Amino acid sequence: MKVKVRLHATLRKMMPDGPQNRLTLDLPDTATVAELLQALEISASPDHVMALIGNRRVEPDHPLTDGTEVQLFPPISGG
Repeated sequence: MKVKVRLHATLRKMMPDGPQNRLTLDLPDTATVAELLQALEISASPDHVMALIGNRRVEPDHPLTDGTEVQLFPPISGG
């Protein structure tokens, strides 16, 4: 299946091939958000990356479907 990905903020810079903000990945039909992060080789823990699908936050074990667009945000900290 093909999944569209939008990377926000510092996640763009974590890509092994250099900064990117939009890409399309080919994943197995049973892939989850955590497997998407593994395929992207993002060094942040899946529990610390916020994933949105259709403006709704989803957990790392959320199953993906063909054509889904996933937005990924880095951990947020501040004070």
